[in-house]
Amino acid sequence: MSRNDKRGVMGTVCRLNIANDKGFTMVDILMVVAILGILLGIGFFSYRGMMDRYNIEKQMKEMYVDLMSARIRAMQRNRIHFVTFTPTQYAVYEDTSPAPDGNGLFSAATDSLVMQKSLMPNFPIIRSPDPNQWSNASPLQLNAKGLLDTGVTTTGTVRVTVEANGEYDCIAISEIRSSLGKWDGTECKAR
Repeated sequence: MSRNDKRGVMGTVCRLNIANDKGFTMVDILMVVAILGILLGIGFFSYRGMMDRYNIEKQMKEMYVDLMSARIRAMQRNRIHFVTFTPTQYAVYEDTSPAPDGNGLFSAATDSLVMQKSLMPNFPIIRSPDPNQWSNASPLQLNAKGLLDTGVTTTGTVRVTVEANGEYDCIAISEIRSSLGKWDGTECKAR
């Protein structure tokens, strides 16, 4: 039996034809590479969309927790608190000027900064219905009971300007509560 012979079924000798075995052609390899490229491209864009949704939801949930913490802090400290928003950050201040209990008027220079957070640059926020609402000139004001002071501040919505079809992309802020929601083009629908 030669080197190219192999025992088959029932002991018969089968000849291997090594000389005619060509392997993969260039066309076969190009087809595999093209299919892999298409699959990787689809996977990359799906992954990127998923990460955008995750980051938007993460940002909105963190902001929601910080707003609730500001309400609780206002009740615990029995002091007015202010929240300011810009497209790329938000800050919470405690009314401490003049000492000891403040005067109910916001002053970024003299009131105590409790917390300031920068937002992800790819996901800026906007205030609705008025984009200038709750800025340094006119902050969101929480009274000593943790309620939105509607005599000074209006209710409204904070939302991400980027659409990524996440579960949460806005926060509806009312006098007694804040709610995470989904922006439907005109308002924040609480979930």
